[in-house]
Amino acid sequence: MEEQNNPLERPIEEIKKKKNFSCPFIFNGQMLYNILSALAIVVLFILLFTKGKKQNNTLQTAEIAPTSILYLNVDTLMENYDLVDSLENHLNVVKDSLQKVLATRQNQLQSKILDYQQKIQSGKITTKDEASRIERNLAMEEQELLKMNEMFTTQIAQLQKDLNDQILDSIYSVIKKFPHKYKASIIFGYTKGGGIIYIDPTLDITQQIVKDLNQEFNKK
Repeated sequence: MEEQNNPLERPIEEIKKKKNFSCPFIFNGQMLYNILSALAIVVLFILLFTKGKKQNNTLQTAEIAPTSILYLNVDTLMENYDLVDSLENHLNVVKDSLQKVLATRQNQLQSKILDYQQKIQSGKITTKDEASRIERNLAMEEQELLKMNEMFTTQIAQLQKDLNDQILDSIYSVIKKFPHKYKASIIFGYTKGGGIIYIDPTLDITQQIVKDLNQEFNKK
């Protein structure tokens, strides 16, 4: 049988390039900062619009009272909040498990490809039909592997989103539970390099809120 080009060489190289399955870890201050900042801006506009409308309706001429603002350093919070470590460990366990499954499938496919190539070279595969059948099966397994990679990536991304939501919900819960400590119209998240040049440090509630968050978390 004449030696022929293996049509799987290109896609298999693509698999090799994708061999190390990985997903970016989402527990970063920038994402929470973006979420908290966006919420803060929305709340600010609502507060100002509502106060302005009330003033027009009652024909009051007094100036609107300044809106009270507090902030927390998201980077510091993520480094010191015990829940973050717990969620990070859980995410890593799931991620490692999926990586092992994918790596096993990749190794199995690679072994089949090598076996096929050796049979071609040794002349054990003697017909074109037999070679085409094996190549089709390998191509199908390759596509299944790529789909699995995509599925795992989506699964990790969804888990990351759920864990981020859990962190945000816990922050909201503590703020609502201790209104005397966090009495403000707006509380926003700040992270270094996030676009804000300077904030009055007396408005920083990071240490207090981290303390309250950890106390609430460790009660469970």
